[in-house]
Amino acid sequence: GPRRFAVSRSISATPANHGTWEHMSDGRMLWRLSIDARGSLNVNLGFEEWNLPASGEAWISSANGDWVLNPITAEDNNSSNELWTALIPSDQALIEVSMDAEDRDHFIENTTLTHINVGYRGFGSDGGTRGTSESCNVDVICPLGDNWRDEIPSVGLIIIGGSGACTGAMINNTFQDETPYFLTADHCGISASNDQ
Repeated sequence: GPRRFAVSRSISATPANHGTWEHMSDGRMLWRLSIDARGSLNVNLGFEEWNLPASGEAWISSANGDWVLNPITAEDNNSSNELWTALIPSDQALIEVSMDAEDRDHFIENTTLTHINVGYRGFGSDGGTRGTSESCNVDVICPLGDNWRDEIPSVGLIIIGGSGACTGAMINNTFQDETPYFLTADHCGISASNDQ
């Protein structure tokens, strides 16, 4: 199965009962929520209710600002109405969401942070150990991987349920239309019920 790297902490935090609200000088509203998991190697978040209004823009970062996830907009909303974040390489995180004032109620009614996943095992340089390739595979760090430089960036980490990790690769299809398919192994346990 997936390699476990974090402990999932279930919570129920909404913009109605957690965080702070601020009126911005441009008339928009800003909601902030700080996450403190001191001593952890990383943090990732799961919103089992997430539907950002059209005017909304969300930023998730390390509390010190050294790491910032690309802005999240309404275009990132999905049919499952969930949002699971990338790993934040810090033990403290900050969520900031700005929106037009008239969209505040929509955001409150459609946002619930349900999981704070606290990393006890790192990846690579942040406390983890880099594995080695099996005898039948080519280690891409070595010169034997030079013929595969175009393909190497297709490999990625997938986080499962906020606490398990597996790898896979982005693949194209015969239409070559760049539909974002991610191929992973069966032992990772990805199915239609948990692929969000």
